[in-house]
Amino acid sequence: ELEAKIEGLEEDKTAFTVAQERSDDCLVEAKALHRATRAASEAKSQRLEQENASLSQQLQERVAAHAMEVQSVSECLAVSQQRLATFKREHDQSRKELQNLRAHLY
Repeated sequence: ELEAKIEGLEEDKTAFTVAQERSDDCLVEAKALHRATRAASEAKSQRLEQENASLSQQLQERVAAHAMEVQSVSECLAVSQQRLATFKREHDQSRKELQNLRAHLY
């Protein structure tokens, strides 16, 4: 009976050792997976930061180009308004001169 108990304890010890080895292997795999996941996450984070910086730069360039276009259109509008004002003054002057001529003719 004692021999059976010893044999049972040896089997338990063997089973425990196997379980411990499997546990150690799982821990090693978990640590490796954690490192790989962290590395992939950091790489993705860096890639996204680079993309963000690139998109930010593109946006700033577009805003600057748009501001230049708005400035150009504003300048063109100002010139057009000046020309229109000049045309109206000249038109009014011509109309007055025409009225004066008509008055002298009749």
